[in-house]
Order: sequence, then C-alpha cells, then structure tokens
Amino acid sequence: MSHFEFNPEQRNFPIYGSTERSYPVKEPIDYRLWIVELIYVYSIGKEMVLNEYVDQKVFRTAYRQWVAAKEEQALISFHEAGFFRELQWKRVTHDMMHEKPIDGWFQYDYVLDLAKGTENQYIVIG
Repeated sequence: MSHFEFNPEQRNFPIYGSTERSYPVKEPIDYRLWIVELIYVYSIGKEMVLNEYVDQKVFRTAYRQWVAAKEEQALISFHEAGFFRELQWKRVTHDMMHEKPIDGWFQYDYVLDLAKGTENQYIVIG
C-alpha cells in the first residue's frame, strides 16, 4: 500500500485502517452570521372572549438585516447602547405596513459560522 501524505490545508484524512491517523485541529470561530429583525405589533380590533372584549394583535417582521458578530453578547450590547438604529435596515413588505404599530421588539437568531474573511460581506458588530 502506498504512503498517503496528510495535507492539513485540504483537510484530507489518511486511508481508513492505516496505522497513523492525522486529525485537523479545529480552527477557532471568528465570526458568526446572525439575522437581526425588528418585529412590530399591530392591533386588529377587539374580539369577544369569555364575555369580555379583548384586544387582538398580530405580529409582523418589519425590518431585517444580516449581521456578522463574534458572539451573542456583542449583539446585546449593541442593542442596549441604541446603536441598532444606525443599521441600514432592509424593509420587509407585509400586509399591515400602512398601519401604525402599537408595540415592537428587536430579535436575533444565529444562522451559521462564517469562514475567515467572509465577515466583510455583512455589517460587522463587535
């Protein structure tokens, strides 16, 4: 059997069953991709529930942005400092967009780990 050279840049593994195995060292995560959204709450009137009129509400994603951040705490600090207003938000069209919202919130979700150098394709936080 011929000798198989391990190439860490291409992440090739030796042939199965060979006497020496090489495992690549896991690279540290530089940036993660997050989707950041502003959710608005709209009133759609009152409805009778158990002999009492109750306000009915509906939620819509009003604005969205893709953000590269090292960790979740960077997003929290960014929001608490009020800098989220400075983002160039992408407006999301929805059926209630011509109505005035009565409430809203800021939410974010982790999407994936970014390869080194690709974080510059997004707005970078932290």
